[in-house]
Amino acid sequence: LCGDITSDSELAERIGGGYDIVCANIVADVIIAMSGFFGGFLKDGGRLVISGLIDQRKQQAIEAVKANGFALLEEKSLEDWNAACFQKIEVRGKRLNTVQTVRCFAKLKN
Repeated sequence: LCGDITSDSELAERIGGGYDIVCANIVADVIIAMSGFFGGFLKDGGRLVISGLIDQRKQQAIEAVKANGFALLEEKSLEDWNAACFQKIEVRGKRLNTVQTVRCFAKLKN
């Protein structure tokens, strides 16, 4: 499937939902634009990994995702590139206890 889910509701419907994990390795502008859509693709308690973020835009992308129902679990950086892992925190109208979560990233090797 190919397209723009931010403007094509039929595409978003075809993709469906209930996924355990969604990964988005793309520039911050696109992650910010998609931040309101990620939760619809994930099952309750699902994980979102965003990456491809430069230092200057990392915090903007993280805040946009957090504002759309996600708890930040972990961040990783390598040189000027950044990634972050989140958990969808709305579960059938209740917030998840993020203490019950596990690490998203394996330890980076040098």
